[in-house]
Amino acid sequence: HVPGAGGPASGTVAVTGDGKRVYWLSAFDSMSVLGAVTNSTVATLKVTGSGSANALAIAPDGKHVYLAGTAPGGAPSSLDAVFIVVDTSSQTVTATTRVTGGGNPRSIVVDPTGAHVYMGTRGSVTVIDTASNAVTATVPLRPESNEPALALTPDGRSLYVANLGFGQISVLNTATNTLGNPFA
Repeated sequence: HVPGAGGPASGTVAVTGDGKRVYWLSAFDSMSVLGAVTNSTVATLKVTGSGSANALAIAPDGKHVYLAGTAPGGAPSSLDAVFIVVDTSSQTVTATTRVTGGGNPRSIVVDPTGAHVYMGTRGSVTVIDTASNAVTATVPLRPESNEPALALTPDGRSLYVANLGFGQISVLNTATNTLGNPFA
């Protein structure tokens, strides 16, 4: 138990590359920043612009934390997703991008250069350019699934996409944003 961190957690946690900070979605609308050496809460940030934050990833340089969540409002059947950028030096939200029809994303990864973020959104993978925080591509999944789980290879060339509910994996070529045939 970490004092000061609490609430119903999403369970998503990530550690900075230097091992000094731990970022944790400690509640559906909050992110806790923990000191890894002291095991204490350094800061707690209210995540604005999100109905619920579900996943996070840290930029390779440690300067930003990227959150994937459900946009506030709307009927459950027509939920939009939201991409949120947090500046780690000030612990403030610096950008929010709404992803129309993105649903309730459960996975987000950053490429090794920090230039692109991939979000597993409803029936697709959404590609976001981190310089502009804009959606640059939406890659439909075959067959369409709910929000997929994602894993990026260390070189950033291939994104493995788990089609939840279909028992299949597809590989996305990140240079072309093309999806190979599902297997497994």
